Amino acid sequence: DMFESDGIRGKNHIYSWIQGRGLEAIATHLKWYDRVGWPSDDAKEELISLGRSVSANLQRQRRSNGGHLYFLATDRSHPTEDTDVFTMSDLFCSRGLYAFNHDWGTEEERRASRRYITDTLQAIIGNKLVNDQIGFHPSQYQGRKAKATGFGTEMLGLGAVTLLMRLERDSNAPAIGRRFVEKILSKHVNSMGRWPSIKDGIIVEMLDDEGNVFLDEEGRVLVDPGHSLEFIGLAAQMVAVYLECYGNEETEYEWMIDVGGTLDSLIEPNLKLGFSETGGIVKRIDAVSKTIPYDTMPWWSLPETLRAIALTEHLKKGPWSTFGTEWFERCLSAFTENYRKPSACPIAVQTIDSSGKPVDVIPATPDLDPGYHTGLALLDCCNVLSKQSVVLQ
Repeated sequence: DMFESDGIRGKNHIYSWIQGRGLEAIATHLKWYDRVGWPSDDAKEELISLGRSVSANLQRQRRSNGGHLYFLATDRSHPTEDTDVFTMSDLFCSRGLYAFNHDWGTEEERRASRRYITDTLQAIIGNKLVNDQIGFHPSQYQGRKAKATGFGTEMLGLGAVTLLMRLERDSNAPAIGRRFVEKILSKHVNSMGRWPSIKDGIIVEMLDDEGNVFLDEEGRVLVDPGHSLEFIGLAAQMVAVYLECYGNEETEYEWMIDVGGTLDSLIEPNLKLGFSETGGIVKRIDAVSKTIPYDTMPWWSLPETLRAIALTEHLKKGPWSTFGTEWFERCLSAFTENYRKPSACPIAVQTIDSSGKPVDVIPATPDLDPGYHTGLALLDCCNVLSKQSVVLQ
């Protein structure tokens, strides 16, 4: 109902992140419904048709931009002077194009999409990928402005790694995934009292040039518990897919087994740091003083947390822990009561405040979730809870 309005919500503002995320969600839901059954006779063809339309538009826009995609699809200005640098939009869109075209594209589209996603991963490894997000609220990404280094590129790169592992058992993907996880664990997790004023196990998103915690202009160590939990879930997803797709003689097998326990140990401190009694996860919190600078709790943190809990419990291969059961139910209830039920449509509202009321704060883009954070995370939960494979064949 905002398409006719001017500004960032208008129909002329098309966000590449949403297009790429939505295309990956379409591809994953196609596999899901093939397995569990379609809700109607026409639904599959409609979803394939939609996916082909999005894929064609992204490919066309990428060609017109010299091989890259940017936060605003219609904006051809590169976020850096180096046009060889990839963007976070490239990462989301390469994931979507690869996931969809692997099954539904032409042979040339399959080859081009695979090259796009592997080139994007190499850009992350070579430190040649930047976050091109335009923040619409002070609580949102400010890394480039603040000259701080986060872990978002490696974290979201895990999604690309997992696709390569899941769809074609790629031989290089496990080592890349390990590299990303080890970098985040070694540089961003407070362990063995590295930062004495912060509790052990807390994942610190932003670091300064020396690798120390980044202090904002008020001297705070602001962390994003939602991103911490999203990392745990995406890393656990990669491990789970690896263990189903690769043999126990593979090079990374022992590491994959061991890192599952590490990921499990990180959920409790980060979840308890960020969870509000209202029923949501705060966007930012000072890891030292525990003060909350912005009264905002985005919806996406909860499904990502549900995935993290479900997959770490799955990797332990036994009955769920009391902690996992209680917090899964608590987070699911919070998502349902505070985000899903108040919505005027079947898609969750984006952001609430500490009183539980929806607020006009945009998390990343004005668009509602295209089945990405909510759909993909909850499909992983469904796979675990139904005791089915986490690999969608």
